Amino acid sequence: MKSFRMVIAFILVVLLLPLSGCGQGAQKTDEAVTRVAPKTTDTVTADSAAAETTPTARKASSAGIGKPKATVAATEEPTNTPKPTAKPTVQRTKKPTETEQVGSDYLPVGETILVEDFQPDSQFPETDNDEYELALVDGAYAITIYEPDLIVWGSADLSLSDFAAEVTGVRVSGPENGDYGFIFRYQDADNFYVFKVADNGAYSVHVLVDDEWSDIIDWQDSDAINLNGSNVLAIAAVGNQFTFYINGVEVDSAIDDTFADGDIALFGSTYDEGNLKVQYTDLKVWDIDESQLGGSASGGITQGELVYSDDFSDSATGWDEWEGDSSLASYRDGKYVIELTNSASMAWGNAYQSFDDFIITVEASKTSGSDDNAMGLVLRYQDSDNFYVFAVSSDGMYTFGYYLDNEWYPVIDWTTSDLINQGESENVLGAAAVGDHFILAINDTIVEDIYDSTFADGDIGLMGGANSEGGIEFAYDNVNVWAAE
Repeated sequence: MKSFRMVIAFILVVLLLPLSGCGQGAQKTDEAVTRVAPKTTDTVTADSAAAETTPTARKASSAGIGKPKATVAATEEPTNTPKPTAKPTVQRTKKPTETEQVGSDYLPVGETILVEDFQPDSQFPETDNDEYELALVDGAYAITIYEPDLIVWGSADLSLSDFAAEVTGVRVSGPENGDYGFIFRYQDADNFYVFKVADNGAYSVHVLVDDEWSDIIDWQDSDAINLNGSNVLAIAAVGNQFTFYINGVEVDSAIDDTFADGDIALFGSTYDEGNLKVQYTDLKVWDIDESQLGGSASGGITQGELVYSDDFSDSATGWDEWEGDSSLASYRDGKYVIELTNSASMAWGNAYQSFDDFIITVEASKTSGSDDNAMGLVLRYQDSDNFYVFAVSSDGMYTFGYYLDNEWYPVIDWTTSDLINQGESENVLGAAAVGDHFILAINDTIVEDIYDSTFADGDIGLMGGANSEGGIEFAYDNVNVWAAE
């Protein structure tokens, strides 16, 4: 992990800083692990499982933790059995509440695309063989899997980009760790997303790319799941932003750019035991009603009036200025400039404002020095020991976390993103904060949608950090803040 020695901007105190296709299918999978660590990526690939004779036969896997694109960071080893994971110190998923109602009113639904009650004229396929069965039974779609380690699906024969979908699923019989749910943006038997729920109280989201599994959301436990009963599962997909619901409760969200459109399917999967039967009723699919997105496709944060703006053309607007042996901050040529002389150091300047719920953007550039750095936003600043930081580096990584009593707590570890312009280039950073809900964006694309309740309000600031080398200069321009709700 990157580490810096912090130099407090305005009082110059040095502190120590410890990120296509459609129809039926069953597949065998390879299992791959890509572990993203600060500045390094180690890859471990397991031996490939033998392919089925049919291209839609694949062994089931809980998927590796790697990410083909910048997505939510994962830290757990993959397993072949879904299981709840311990809640982290920082809650990254929205806790379910008992007041939210089940039904389409919680989804941003537009025009209805499909209402499927699984009658004999259904477009969902039926088949029966020695390994599995797909059948329409009394207004339900039943998937029975006789073999262990197998994922089996039937698709809706649709082509969807932005959509919302909801279905009621239940494990009728078989192993408790067998899972079920949605396959979405299905391209073919080797390329699709999957949203899984299991009766041991856990859910997960994975992506299969050219027969390689990666985690988008590793297995998480959720009180929203009805154990050994039916569950209403739903997805809202808008561009690269996905929101997941269980029984009307938003349990998680994620960002991934791998597939832009594709079919949806219903599936079941087994692990070490076979003879699993799952069943689905009441499938509905809608277009997305963008007017319900509240200015954000992920989380519904609405932008209000502009409440603060500074283009740094006037040096009297009150941002911190100083000049010392190890750092400098000043207004220069219509920008706010921070310079760091030493390695392993960090400095910031504050605007002396106070905001609770807000959206902020800034143009940030490294103008000279090493790409091994950090530049970005200070948010909800309380004092020199307590605040949030959202930063990117000039070598293509970002992080989000907070200082609490001068201890650094990463909410998102350093993560690689192709969205970041590297070297001496400008990056537009954005953050939205409403209550404990944060949305983070780089160059107008959302990269994270997360929750943290450490600080509720505070000042804003601009920060620069040097890692392996000093002699780095950063320039910032056009800070804008809007009210948000």
